[in-house]
Formats: sequence, C-alpha cells, structure tokens
Amino acid sequence: MTGPRAGRLVAAFLAVATSGALVWGAATVAAGAEPPRAAGTALRVGACLDLATPRDRSARTAPDPVACAGEHTHQVFAVATVPGLAGQWRQRPTAAVFAAATAGVCGPDALRAFLGAQAVDALTDLTISRFAPSARGWADGSHRVACTVSVPVDAAGTPLPLRTSLQGIAGREGTGTDSSAVVRACRRQLPEGDAWSAHGSRVRCDLPHTTQEVGAWIALTSDTEDLSPATITTRCRDAAETFVGGRLPTGLAPSGVVVRADGAVTLRCTIGGEPRDDRTDVVVLPG
Repeated sequence: MTGPRAGRLVAAFLAVATSGALVWGAATVAAGAEPPRAAGTALRVGACLDLATPRDRSARTAPDPVACAGEHTHQVFAVATVPGLAGQWRQRPTAAVFAAATAGVCGPDALRAFLGAQAVDALTDLTISRFAPSARGWADGSHRVACTVSVPVDAAGTPLPLRTSLQGIAGREGTGTDSSAVVRACRRQLPEGDAWSAHGSRVRCDLPHTTQEVGAWIALTSDTEDLSPATITTRCRDAAETFVGGRLPTGLAPSGVVVRADGAVTLRCTIGGEPRDDRTDVVVLPG
C-alpha cells in the first residue's frame, strides 16, 4: 500500500487538507484562529495527532503529538522542505501560496512507503493533509511541510479513531483496525451461482466484506465484452496468484468487479472464499 523520509518541523503547523483516494482532490486551507504555541514543538515522521472534532480539523495549527498507542486520528508520514520560491520567503507564505507550492509534495509513493505497501497492494481511500509551520516557526527557519494520513469513515472525511501506528501496517496480519485490514480495499459482492457477481461496493477490509482487491486493474474495451463469472475468474487468476505468490490456498478463488468511472471500464481483480463455502471477511497479505 523503501523507508519513510526523516525530518523535523519546528513550532506549530497550518493545515491544508486533500481528500479522496490517496491524494486526489483539490486542496483547501483551514481558516480558523491560530492559538499560541511554543516555538520548540516538533513534528517528525511517525508522530501521531488527535484531530477528532471538526473544530480540531479546521484549526490553523496542529496539536501536540500524542502516543500512537492512545486514541488519535492522523499520523505524519513524510516531511519535506517547501519547494520553489515560496520556500525561500522570509515571511511565511499565505495559505493559498503554500497550498499551491506544496501540491505535489505529499504524494502516494511516500505514503505507500510509510505504510509498507507493496506494488500489488490495493489500498482503500485515505485522506492526506499538509501542515505548514506557524508564522513564528517559519521566521525561526522551519520552512517545512508535514504530510499526515488519516482513514476517513464518510464522504465528509471524518477520520477513524485509531490506537495503533500506521507505519508499516501493510505487513500486519489480522482483520481489525490494528492490522493491515484498515488500509486495504475490499468488496461486498453477492453470490451469483458458484461465483461472485461482477459488482460490489468498495469498503475497508476491517469492515464486513466478501472479497479483497489484489491491486490489478484490467482495461476493458467496452461493456459488451464477455464478463461472465467464468471469464472473470480466468482473467483474474494470474493477478490473484501473483498477489499470493503462487497457487491460491485451498478455499480461496479469484473473482473481480467491473467498474465504470471517468469514461473507462475496468475489471478490478479480487480474491476471496468461494460463495458456496460461505467464507467471508478474508484478509490475505501478499506473498
């Protein structure tokens, strides 16, 4: 879903949130008042933050880090110098300038590296936010941007409360929010004879599901292609076996869902128990 980029941020931080699948969407800047903060406060890669309420998430500054074993909503996954001319300004850039200057900084590659995700891992939608130093921190020489990740629970981006670090979580077994399931993408497909239907809503793998995405998207030329369950199983078998690193374990079978988005039709391959076995909520790590 390479190691994280180490770094340090001094003083308070201004939030710039980007919501959607990983990092897609338009950046917006919070407009709340900036409370007093100590100039020596630092955010580092791996630091956890608790921004549980809408007021917390709309404030101009990040709170002090909290223990990742305690309840929190966000975690710093990368730190970098503000690029371009904006990073050289003596005074902190305006929110709009900062948002434009750092638009490409908190990318999906850095996030996947932090999560420990492999190329074959299919990640669920995650929210990336960007934080800038306070005016005082900027004046003291901290011209950095901190990138945080949270797990949204609704279209408004409300973050899921966590009690574990997301660093390296893609390698953890299990089906709860303390395992890789919380960042993996799964599907709720319905039985269709001896196979799963070619449709199903996308959910996090820690929620009830029937199949798990395996990170393979196959472009389809049109809606009229043969998309019978047998054909989908055949086309997705290679992707499923690549994901597990060999032949599928007994009780697991390849399947897929057809997704129409942005004018394109794709077959997104999945893996799960066979419908007749009633084996659901499977979460498999790549082999």
